[in-house]
Amino acid sequence: GAAGGLLELRPADPSLGHVAEVVGVETGPLDTLLKGGLTPVVAPIGSIAGRLYNVNADAVAGAIAGARGGRLVLCTDVPAVLRAGQPVSELDLDAAQQMLDSGEADAGMRPKLRAAIAASGAGCEVIIIDGRSTAQVEAALIGRSVGTAIVAPGIGAVREVS
Repeated sequence: GAAGGLLELRPADPSLGHVAEVVGVETGPLDTLLKGGLTPVVAPIGSIAGRLYNVNADAVAGAIAGARGGRLVLCTDVPAVLRAGQPVSELDLDAAQQMLDSGEADAGMRPKLRAAIAASGAGCEVIIIDGRSTAQVEAALIGRSVGTAIVAPGIGAVREVS
């Protein structure tokens, strides 16, 4: 993230130390690597005035996906987004935001939903899956229906049902 000016950041709450939030993405460095046949690996670290800052990895992924388009697969340690303890296969942006606002989504799911909302709102296909499951990861990468799709209103999930 810090190399090549990929991330535009602003400092977060100073009480958190050297933590920043993503406010923009310069896709040029990624485009150059991809055109060269390379697979970029982005560390969730950025620079402001020469000082390194930690950035939430989900936020970085969501911002990059939103800037570049395409598909974003967010991995977590549960089979899908849970509502009332039950996995849901699809959430629209309003339902995802309501989960954040009400506190229904907690802990590590909060940054994932924020990233999913940003990327889906920018037109990306977004799914949240259990990254511990090889079967879920493989299914997600070939477009099968696994985990929870986060979809913008009027778009719906474009997923093959397995």
